[in-house]
Amino acid sequence: MSGGFSLAQILFQVLLAAVCGGIIGIERMLHGRAAGMRTHILVCIGSTMTIMTGFYVNEVFTAAADPLRIGAQVISGIGFLGVGTILIKGKSEVMGLTTAAGLWTTAAIGLAIGSRFYIGALIATFIAFITIVVLSRAEKIMTRRIREVKVYLELAEVGNVNSFLEEFAENRDVIELNVTAPRSAVSGNVGIEIILHASDAVQTKQTIEHMKQLPFVLYAMETVA
Repeated sequence: MSGGFSLAQILFQVLLAAVCGGIIGIERMLHGRAAGMRTHILVCIGSTMTIMTGFYVNEVFTAAADPLRIGAQVISGIGFLGVGTILIKGKSEVMGLTTAAGLWTTAAIGLAIGSRFYIGALIATFIAFITIVVLSRAEKIMTRRIREVKVYLELAEVGNVNSFLEEFAENRDVIELNVTAPRSAVSGNVGIEIILHASDAVQTKQTIEHMKQLPFVLYAMETVA
């Protein structure tokens, strides 16, 4: 083989890619995600081989092309794989973004290994692992403190919907607002379902009371979302 592509060198780079990809993917596997450890390993190995192939072609065939050009396609191409891991479960719930970002990062690490930028690849692997494992736990602890309140209101007439939306369009506590059929089944009435951030209990109570005081609001029911 060519001087820069000995069997030992190739084996080292591919094995390092497998280890780095596996480290990032193991947490996804333990959480039952579609793209687990094997997927991350394959992505990292594939990225490494792509960039190594670019350098190999340049050295063996003495080509004048940029050896990084073929590797650049990995970054754009990995998006197709990442999109397949994203699921939209509802109007305000999206799953798979962390997995997609992890795949993209794994591909970048593979490119770094293929370019023999080992220290950068190892640092990125370590930080990515900390981000996915440690920060995800911290994120869960923080989000538990953020309470959401679901409020249902019924308006007297459909024409009052615009007035209600104008009143609360700029309210920062409103996470989601949907217009629905009236639960009372009274002709002409219209229902409004709202989800509010309830981190500040006093502020949330004031917001709900303000809604109830509007002349066209017939009644309101509050439940924990």
